[in-house]
Amino acid sequence: MRRLAPRRRFFAGRYQAALAKRAAEGTLRSTTVRTETLIDFASNDYLGVARDAAFAAAHFAAEARRADAAAGSTGSRLLTGASREHDAFEAFAAQFHGRESALLFGSGYAANSAVAATLPLPSDAVLFDERSHNSTRFGLVRSRASVQRPFGHNDLDDLRVKLRDHEGALVFVEGIYSMDGDEAPLQELAELCLEDGRAGLIVDEAHSTGILGDCGRGAVSTLPIPLRRAVVAQVHTFGKALGGHGAVVVCDATTREYLANYAQPFVYATAPPDSHSRLARRAYDAVAAADDARRHLARLIDLFRAECDVGSLLLPSRTPIQAVLAPGADVVSRAADRVRRAGFDVGAIRLLVRAQLHQPTQEAQRVLPEPKSHVVVEHAALARLDVENRTTWRRDLEVRVRGLVRDLDISEIDLQRAAANISLSEECDKFLYETKGKEKKIKLLKLTSVSSIDPRKPKVLKFATESKSYKFEFEDEKDCAVFAAGLRALAPAEATRGSIAGKKKDFLRVKVPTKPLGFLAASTVERDPARPEAHRSAVAAAAPAAPKDKAV
Repeated sequence: MRRLAPRRRFFAGRYQAALAKRAAEGTLRSTTVRTETLIDFASNDYLGVARDAAFAAAHFAAEARRADAAAGSTGSRLLTGASREHDAFEAFAAQFHGRESALLFGSGYAANSAVAATLPLPSDAVLFDERSHNSTRFGLVRSRASVQRPFGHNDLDDLRVKLRDHEGALVFVEGIYSMDGDEAPLQELAELCLEDGRAGLIVDEAHSTGILGDCGRGAVSTLPIPLRRAVVAQVHTFGKALGGHGAVVVCDATTREYLANYAQPFVYATAPPDSHSRLARRAYDAVAAADDARRHLARLIDLFRAECDVGSLLLPSRTPIQAVLAPGADVVSRAADRVRRAGFDVGAIRLLVRAQLHQPTQEAQRVLPEPKSHVVVEHAALARLDVENRTTWRRDLEVRVRGLVRDLDISEIDLQRAAANISLSEECDKFLYETKGKEKKIKLLKLTSVSSIDPRKPKVLKFATESKSYKFEFEDEKDCAVFAAGLRALAPAEATRGSIAGKKKDFLRVKVPTKPLGFLAASTVERDPARPEAHRSAVAAAAPAAPKDKAV
């Protein structure tokens, strides 16, 4: 075998190191083909269309009879790839979903990321549910929106507060959320956007298409007609209940034309072949007529919920995705193996989030046992995980630093950027960050002392760095204790002795302090829309390294 050139070995070595890290964490994936015959409790084929032999035979027979069948489309739809089949399908999809127009994409990921990257204008704010799809987050990283902020999952109060801060906002939600199986409160969201008068909804209908609404038209179709005015666009993908691949964005004619001109995944992609449009149309026809299948699916969901006797660990859901909290990844893995040995196809999906606030690493791990479940595990010292409502995942900080008041949001976009761009030394987790003056430059600060909490003032915590001293005042004593524990975990041993009184000009008031202190800099960096790479670099430089210990 020919040996790799030195440069190629250099890159291969770096890739191998990253793969080894994932293997050690238990998150390494593969494209292994399953050869055993198992009953499917893992895929998104909710109505069985993808594996319906009669449906497939009818489709291929119809295609074989066509004299104009072609293997490909020859190019982008803006060049040589446009066809009457595309236009006909888009007209059908728009009518089926009750919208004026539609735009076809080759994949759901491309459609979601295109909408997220293209529709927000530089003057817009983007507010997205913290459990939004990766494809939405991927697109938002590339959008021109000057502000991107997550809001608590299905948290209308949190969204209402954040809408007040912005003149115009696009709100990204999902009809059915893919990990928990719960539904967005679309009616309340639409009412809130219309009440605000400056906000619009973008609804990802990947898991609700074919499942919710009359004839499976989706979540938006369940809204009263006057409230549908709040929806700017919705994305219906074909890879779940429709059993195929691709997606269609339904919206008004102006939005469709704007996407066709500015959405790069559409402009520069080869158009899907005509057979793709015909397959999607046949799938729509099959799903629209599948009322009996939807009723049977509802009975199966009710049966599962009745037989799944785990109390509050079973999260509320009336959809095919049923989520069960489990006490740790090992328990989930053993349960999944046991279920597979019994002949049921189940999978394990793990979402790993490193908070960098304490040792060992905080993890959020989601899995899909029978038919789908997930587990959220957080370190006991900081999690205070509430199984009933799990509201402690992410909260906002309102911080005053030298008269500067800012809302600090640690979004998963920032976390993803940091994880993708840095590999810092372990010493980095011993530092804090602050903004300096009007220029908002990041200054690296080393902890020199962390005080014990004063029993007479259980809501006040003091700490000091090489150049400054600070005082935190909390609304809740438990929050203060939790934050103090995380702060001490970041500090060197000698810094935990004694304390220095905080100066008034350096006073910080924290409303709900549940975010990692080490990530404050990732959100205090001034965003320059004209130089997104500068923000990414600053975020990468600010984020501390992942601790080596694993969560238990």
